[in-house]
Amino acid sequence: MKFQGVEILRITDFRRFFDMEEFLVNSKQYAEMFQETDLELFCNNMLEGQLISQLRAWCSGKQLNATFNDGQISLIGDTWMPLGNLAPILNDFREIISYKDRLGLAYLFLLLKDAWTPEMIRKGCETFLCFKSDKPMGDTISLHHDIEFPLGKPQVSNVISRYLINIGYRDGVKVKCGSNVVKLEIGDCVVGLFNEADECICLLPNRACTEDNSVKMRMKVDVTSKQPYVEIFRKDSDKAICIKDVSSFWIEPGGYVVVFKKDGFVDYDSRCYSLKMRLSKFNQTNPGKTIVAAVNNDGFYTFYYK
Repeated sequence: MKFQGVEILRITDFRRFFDMEEFLVNSKQYAEMFQETDLELFCNNMLEGQLISQLRAWCSGKQLNATFNDGQISLIGDTWMPLGNLAPILNDFREIISYKDRLGLAYLFLLLKDAWTPEMIRKGCETFLCFKSDKPMGDTISLHHDIEFPLGKPQVSNVISRYLINIGYRDGVKVKCGSNVVKLEIGDCVVGLFNEADECICLLPNRACTEDNSVKMRMKVDVTSKQPYVEIFRKDSDKAICIKDVSSFWIEPGGYVVVFKKDGFVDYDSRCYSLKMRLSKFNQTNPGKTIVAAVNNDGFYTFYYK
């Protein structure tokens, strides 16, 4: 069992390196691992072992024979455990998180103990809601199954760019927006452009290469840090170049790499005269606007901005 790339050998490691999103994406695998784990060696006491047993059942999708009562939660047999500060937080989510899932989250947060503050617990509940509904967590949507986004009408202004990533689903996930379908293996990433109604305008290319394969580019994501980046390979170099915070990219004739970042910064070779002229014209006619992504269709540039 690993969290953030670190092998988890004991409950202290579990608490130290726990990552909510990573746990949710791989919950069934963690349930299987807990099944094979010697809880006497993994845990400090019998109470922690009971919490893991209930957590394992929840992650496996089984019905929990448990209940809340007067600021407490039932464990195995007649054992009850006080929820403390966890009770009012879970109560705040009673209308939007099911009873069963609140039980499961309670077992999880009790197992994490003091490693998680009330603020972190509340954020964890919000992350759980995002995960269940495939809503974005910031500018990133971590996918754990095939998904089709509602298609929005074409537009170039008031556009939101989001990373769509696969950090743990081994069978791969298919992302669909209109007729555009992209399959993401573990570690793959694609940028989707959305309008303010959360409709997908388009999926941007996540790979590029020259005709002779002398230059290749690919959008990836670090599955540990969840940091997307573009990987650039050149035939005349043994090392790949990695650039973070990229929204869009392509290769101009001559093998010149073009990179647009999410903050509006554009990195391109000075010999890309056509692009240089189009950017200059855009900035003149759209003062104060930030380009969030761009596309090159055979020399015709489209700038998406906010």
